[in-house]
Amino acid sequence: LKGKILNVEKARFDKMLASAEVGTLITALGCGIGREEFDMAKLRYHSIIIMTDADVDGSHIRTLLLTFFFRQMRDIVEGGHIFIAMPPLYKVKKGKQEQYLKDEKALEQYLLQSALDGTQLFSSATAPPVQGEALERLVNEYKRIESLIERMSRTYPKDVLKALLATTRIGQEEFSDIDRSRGWSSRLNDALGVANNNGSLYSVESVHDAETKLYKQQVIQTQHGIQTRYDLNDDFFLSSSYEAIATLGEKLEGLIEPDAYIRKGDKSQAVASFE
Repeated sequence: LKGKILNVEKARFDKMLASAEVGTLITALGCGIGREEFDMAKLRYHSIIIMTDADVDGSHIRTLLLTFFFRQMRDIVEGGHIFIAMPPLYKVKKGKQEQYLKDEKALEQYLLQSALDGTQLFSSATAPPVQGEALERLVNEYKRIESLIERMSRTYPKDVLKALLATTRIGQEEFSDIDRSRGWSSRLNDALGVANNNGSLYSVESVHDAETKLYKQQVIQTQHGIQTRYDLNDDFFLSSSYEAIATLGEKLEGLIEPDAYIRKGDKSQAVASFE
């Protein structure tokens, strides 16, 4: 079929039948269309394969075709005759080996594995290396938390969420004891102080929540002279999202010393952070 098929979700039935592309499709299948004309027994093909380009336009066309079959020939769908071909978006070549990759995520994973192949991370000049599956697991977990932080940044500043990785996990005592709460506020302040905060200034305070009778962490962001306050309360710290961030933070603690470096083959490079 050439061009985009008519959007059958919005078009009137008579206008849809007048579409050259829809007409070609109906003729090819041979089973008719509409309540009175459709006859499943006349279907010419047992397998109908939808194959479109592996881009946004292709995805749109595939959706329109699926909508057409679902709205006008649902028996074909329910009979298991519709298949979707998933063409790969990328082909990579390394030496004489070629490999097809389905999408951006598959390409990213391939490039990551290629980069980690033979790579060693040394926490310090005297430490044994982190390498192989252990390094790959750590990098994959870091990337997963990066994605989590990206999603959470719609609600909280990304700078603060990343600083939590470098701040000791908060405990139950920090919710009920003012001195412990202020101590944790100070540690988060320190983590934010050494970070590149993209022009924002941050301060963290312990604030008593009259409703819960617990202490919460209040982050004040100052950007272009405008202050915005964000509350990190017990609900935030008891969430699975914070648990995931804190768990990774514990794994990264002490991993990168001032003399840390990575080595691949005969090349070495100093690293200042796991990022």
